[in-house]
Amino acid sequence: MEEASLRVVGRGQTAARCAHSLLGPVAAVAWALSLSAATAQAGPVWGASQQLIQPDGARVPVRIWGDEFYHVVESPDGYTLVRDPLTGVICYAGLSEDGTKLVSTGLRFEPGGAAPPGIAPHLRIKPQAAAVEILAARREHDLQLEKDRPPLAGGVVTALPTTGQVRGICLIVDFSDEPAVIPPEEIDRFCNLPGYSGFGNNGSVRDYFRDVSQDLLTYTNDVPAAYHRASRPKTYYTNPSVPYGTRAVELVTEAIEALDAAGLDFSLYDSNGDGAVDAVNCLYAGPPNSAWSKGLWPHAGSLSLQKDGVWIYRYQISDTGGGLKLATFCHENGHMLCGWPDLYDYGFDSWGAGRYCIMSYPTSDQNPQEPCAYLKLKAGWAAITDLSGPTIRFTVPNASTNVCFRYRRPGRSNEYYLIENRQKTGRDAQLPDAGLAIWHIDTFGSNNWQHRTLDYHYEATLVQADGRWDLETNVNSGDSTDLYAAPTHTACTPLTSPDTHWWDGVASGLYIRNIGPSGETMVFDFGPPTDCNGNGVPDDADIGSGTSADCNSNGRPDECDIAGAFSPDCDGNGVPDECQSADSDGDGRIDPCDNCPATWNPGQEDLDGDGVGDACDGDDDDDGVGDLQDNCPRTPNPGQTDGDGDAVGDACDACPDTVPGAPVGPDGCPPGFVCDRDRDGDIDQVDYGRLQNCITGSYYPQYDPACVWARLDGDGDVDSADVAIFLRCLGGPNVPLNPTCLGGGG
Repeated sequence: MEEASLRVVGRGQTAARCAHSLLGPVAAVAWALSLSAATAQAGPVWGASQQLIQPDGARVPVRIWGDEFYHVVESPDGYTLVRDPLTGVICYAGLSEDGTKLVSTGLRFEPGGAAPPGIAPHLRIKPQAAAVEILAARREHDLQLEKDRPPLAGGVVTALPTTGQVRGICLIVDFSDEPAVIPPEEIDRFCNLPGYSGFGNNGSVRDYFRDVSQDLLTYTNDVPAAYHRASRPKTYYTNPSVPYGTRAVELVTEAIEALDAAGLDFSLYDSNGDGAVDAVNCLYAGPPNSAWSKGLWPHAGSLSLQKDGVWIYRYQISDTGGGLKLATFCHENGHMLCGWPDLYDYGFDSWGAGRYCIMSYPTSDQNPQEPCAYLKLKAGWAAITDLSGPTIRFTVPNASTNVCFRYRRPGRSNEYYLIENRQKTGRDAQLPDAGLAIWHIDTFGSNNWQHRTLDYHYEATLVQADGRWDLETNVNSGDSTDLYAAPTHTACTPLTSPDTHWWDGVASGLYIRNIGPSGETMVFDFGPPTDCNGNGVPDDADIGSGTSADCNSNGRPDECDIAGAFSPDCDGNGVPDECQSADSDGDGRIDPCDNCPATWNPGQEDLDGDGVGDACDGDDDDDGVGDLQDNCPRTPNPGQTDGDGDAVGDACDACPDTVPGAPVGPDGCPPGFVCDRDRDGDIDQVDYGRLQNCITGSYYPQYDPACVWARLDGDGDVDSADVAIFLRCLGGPNVPLNPTCLGGGG
């Protein structure tokens, strides 16, 4: 077909094999949900209205909660419904004797009628039973994804198409018994037209990703000029007796084959060059007509096709019955394009990130909120400032600019805080609150873990200013006291409640103070308040009023600089040395007090204590060997012994047994290459043994901090794929490691 009219919709509120499962708290076993592989991702709905079809064709209004793996169906007045397994009729539900299953009462649900006597509303199965169903459904989904995974280079996607020009495909399908009512041109406009407003949407899908990426990603979708008429009626594809997903794959494959026969070049849709089509979506005409993980209930899945030298792997299928809406499409493409995780709780016994992130619960179907700062950082869109030294009056523009601040945990790259300014404007117009959002991030966490303990806590925790933790305790999806702003919530520090401790209880040193009023631009101070001279006036106020001098403009009064040894005053004149002019080398130490007056040496180091600073001392350790010839210039070693011949003397060699020829640093140790666990410069059986100790097997994430290094393919578990990558680096004893064996070093 002509390459032309092609442009896509997202992986909707889908469901895997959890027939008759119901929504309910699963606190006792919620932790088990995280054991399913990270590839299981979905789009949640919460009370969404839908129409299902009885076997006689009558349409039934219902409300649905959950996602593709776990959901509940109720009548508009709150009575739980199931489809009778013998007749296929939508009936009122009852509970099995053990409370682990929903069973049909055989009493047909009639819209507008009163519930039969003895029928209870809002039935739920036991939390433990629900958790087992969820885990089984997700694991089955992930096994199928792994089975269909294309043989790409190294078995993994090389990059995520989060920037530049990216094109996806949308398959549009209708049926002889359910013809399309939305023209292809309208779907094309929904995907691609700047300023699109159809169905009440705020812009097109292209607009959404351009907006939230600050123009870094232009994502368009090609839509055929005409619907593909399915080869069989819709009743064939929605047959509830056929295993779930089977007919969906059949329908998607059929539509792909039709485009291929018409001449479509699928290689046009691999923008990142990893050998796979970036996005495949399928929209079919009309409502799903069924639920409870049957028929064509919207879902994400996988198949295995190769066309024009690229693989077609992941797909999503959803319906057009309720109209075209941005929220689900953008959520699901957050998974496909950006690699974003779900930030809602799969067990539905907490709210995760609530309404503050597109990958949790949407604020609006037609105008979903921005991705939170964590996801913008992952996508490479964040304009980020790292907080370090105390600073007065940071300004924070609206998060729509992608500006945010980060406070890192020293030595642990997985844990940090992010700060952004969220306002009820633009994409965020329907947020629950406005002000500074302070996020506690731990990439080893999971938004299924609402427990707020060292071992079980969210991946992205919103530090809720009111300290009630309503998101974690399942009270609400966000309220008007969650974010920080004057006059009510003006500080978040190790001393406030909530505090800024790390998850192990250690005080973080993150002091956010003097937070200003909520607005398009907000302000805050970073760092603890100080009163170094003890006069009862904070230092910044002392300096601002002129009662204390600050000649070096470092935020501390001069008398405190001197008394606290922050600034030397070697001549005792009450003025920090760096503020005086007799400083030939400009290192902040005036010449009469400088042990190297003509050489920069602000620390005045003098290792051998001879009164001559190391910066201008030719033999720092006084061992008779000049620094330029000394293989341990700061450790006395007149014999210059070097047992492993790496040019670092034994007296200062932290790794004295490196293999010959291995590159080493100034400490005598090889660089921190990820596979060289004993740091001897080779990768051998000893290192391999340490990898084996970390193996979990496919689909079981490795969360042990001592084994995070072993997740070499980046998918969270340690399995045969990681072993294969390690073996590329295995050289054997006394063979210097190859720093490029992982494709760019370790």
